[in-house]
Amino acid sequence: MTTSQGMQFFYGSGDTPYLHPKGEVYPEAIEIIPRFGEEGTRWAADYIWRLRGNFLDTIPTKNPITAELGVDEISERIVGMRTAYNRNYQNCGFLDDDGNQTSHVLLNNTALNLSGNRVTRRSWDNLSPTEYANTRSFSFTVQALMSMADSSVISFKEGVSKTGTGGPTWKVRETWNGVPYRYFLTNKSKVVHVQQGEIVSLGTWFSPPGPYWADEEMQEHRVVTMHTPRYHGNGQPTHFRTTYKYVFERLGDQANFRPNLGYGP
Repeated sequence: MTTSQGMQFFYGSGDTPYLHPKGEVYPEAIEIIPRFGEEGTRWAADYIWRLRGNFLDTIPTKNPITAELGVDEISERIVGMRTAYNRNYQNCGFLDDDGNQTSHVLLNNTALNLSGNRVTRRSWDNLSPTEYANTRSFSFTVQALMSMADSSVISFKEGVSKTGTGGPTWKVRETWNGVPYRYFLTNKSKVVHVQQGEIVSLGTWFSPPGPYWADEEMQEHRVVTMHTPRYHGNGQPTHFRTTYKYVFERLGDQANFRPNLGYGP
């Protein structure tokens, strides 16, 4: 029959991760903080693990009665922990008393992990009057950006501009006696519309919506640009941005026009 000594924290990938003794590390807080785009759409969440502990001696060698560490043993543990947590992009989490993974595990190489696991803070704390005499207190933070999307479209913006009214055209010309005059060129004129927008999406670039007036589009002036996505570390990219522009020359005015109010894949 065994007696539980608490959960065991591991950090590292592969067959030989860095293992703390059971009960040495405890979660001060495991936070999940959503991220929202500028239009209020949630697309990811920061997973922030704030962990604390102090060195334990599970196999007493110098003081079997109190199981306290010696200075040499503390120094050795400091070096080992420093080496382990100087590496980013490792799996981490808690094991139960039988060595099985609990639900509190943060895996680095998953499709949902956008940044990979990173150690964003480490500290040697002074919580005991016997620091470095028989123990050493510490704290550290492991953080990852995880996909948590409410929509595959993070942001959509579009605008339509109009140049001209379709009315008559005229010019003002100077005269030799200093009195300018206006003369008319045409009774009617063309109207130029420009439809342009931006789509920011997850996973891949989305195609833009079609032009409003396909028969009047000057296709030689059409511009569609796919921009480099945003990277967050050693993980999956997001924010695939597509911008587009359509130019129209129209006969007369178009009184009723307005941009798209939304867009989906």
